[in-house]
Amino acid sequence: MIKEVVAIADNDRDMMMKVKIDVSVTKDGIFTTTLSKEDAETIESYGVELESNRAGRPGFFRSDTMAGLIHEVHEVLKQCLSYKVVSRTPVIRYNFKTVCNYIMDGDEVVPNGYYLKDYNGSEWKCGTFDNRGFSSTGCFGVNVFARPYMKRVVEYTNGNQKIFYDRAEFEDGSYMKRLGDFSGMDKGAQNHLYEMEGTEKNAKFFVDILKSICIFNERLKGLLESNSLESLINSQKELSFIK
Repeated sequence: MIKEVVAIADNDRDMMMKVKIDVSVTKDGIFTTTLSKEDAETIESYGVELESNRAGRPGFFRSDTMAGLIHEVHEVLKQCLSYKVVSRTPVIRYNFKTVCNYIMDGDEVVPNGYYLKDYNGSEWKCGTFDNRGFSSTGCFGVNVFARPYMKRVVEYTNGNQKIFYDRAEFEDGSYMKRLGDFSGMDKGAQNHLYEMEGTEKNAKFFVDILKSICIFNERLKGLLESNSLESLINSQKELSFIK
């Protein structure tokens, strides 16, 4: 009895199938195997027909060679992971992460309960990231993630659908391309991503936000590097977040 594992992954390597097989060799030198009941049922759920052995159990394979037998099993698994593309649509995936904590006294923001005129059930508020207690990051701030993708919906032979988000090249000069060309975005660092239609209007909204952050950064860095922050304070001008 020869034990083997046959496995296959789809092109995106995000879905995988594998089966364990016990291979026997007949007195005539023919290599045979019958899949386990569970593996056979899984394969048949994709609409793939399987040959049965003499006992009527589906999942029977045979070949003149060991390599040929494994190839036959591999081809059946390949049928399971074949799919058709149902739709491809441009989308923007995004998230905002705010880090802060404070208390609202009516319409006024106050640092803590000491400043409240009347406690009256007021509660601590925080950003999208809870910055209180042991989870504190040590500072306040805003993080923005925004990336354009091509949303691809595929349907496997068993009717199951799966969604993939592919990086794609968008038209030169478009806001979708400009949004995708900003560097430093890490999708893996986001716990959850929202999604909206990938239109030029929506892409411009996020491009403008990212540009505003960059402009604010340039202004603030310039003040810190030139020790001009105190001069700005004395001038009573605002350090605007937007241009």
